Formats: sequence, C-alpha cells, structure tokens
Amino acid sequence: QVIIDYIKAEKQGECVNSEITILSLSIKPQTLDDCFQFLVEDAKKEMTKAIEYETKRLEYWLSEVERCKSFKGIAGKLLDDLNQKELSATHQRIEFLKKLDPTEVENDFGDELNQPLAISVTCKYTISNLEYNASQEWMETFILSLDEGKMIGKLPLQVLH
Repeated sequence: QVIIDYIKAEKQGECVNSEITILSLSIKPQTLDDCFQFLVEDAKKEMTKAIEYETKRLEYWLSEVERCKSFKGIAGKLLDDLNQKELSATHQRIEFLKKLDPTEVENDFGDELNQPLAISVTCKYTISNLEYNASQEWMETFILSLDEGKMIGKLPLQVLH
C-alpha cells in the first residue's frame, strides 16, 4: 500500500480517474555493501566523464600548440609556454583520474557490510485511465524502510509500454 500511495502522490492529477494495478513485486534487502557498490558504479561513471572532458581539453591544447607554431618573437614564446603548461597540466589530470580506483574504499564495517539497511522493491505496475480506457505499464524500484512502512526513495523510472 505504501507503494501505491507513493505513486498516487507522485502522479497527483494524473491518477484522478485511474486505477493502479501491481503486476509483480521483487523484494530484496539492501545492505551497506549494496550502497557502496552503487556509489562505486556512480563514481566510475563520473570518472569516465571527467577523463573524456580532459581528453577533449588535451586535444584543444594540442591544436593550440600547432596553431601557435607560426607565431614569432616573444609573443610566440609566451603562447608556446602557456600552451605547454596547460598541455602538461591536462596530461597530469588525465593520469591522476586513470589511477583513481573507487573500489579501494577503506571501511571498518566488517560483518556490518551485510546487515540489511532497507528493502528494495522492484515493482511492475499499470496505471489504467478508466475514462479513456487506456493504460501504461511501468517498472520502478522503490526503497522502503526495513519494516516496509516508509518510503525512502526510488531509482529511475522505466516506462515499459
């Protein structure tokens, strides 16, 4: 019932003449280790984005080095020094990011890593609009308290049909 109440509250006006039908539920305890794994995956995605960004910067500074080769005198020297400095710094950032390993998280939790913190409920459901005789199928994963009485949050929504 907590899930249906949450869906109704979230959809507000969309469920006025509608019926929510739960098609399937998959319940799994969420442990501290699960939370760490989620954060590790998120960190890996962010690191990949950062490396891609720095690689584009590297390409930019390489093109600047080439472009400024034709400059003569003190201006050419100053621009070359600046470009080389930026090129070196960008290289260092890329190497630093490549060496990071989010799985090397130190923890002192021991057996507590496997203690349940919450419950995840993957729920497949339909919202049927009774007035228009139309329905939409959804799948969401909700995070509930251990006693299943309180909604903590949810993972991103998947529209099935």
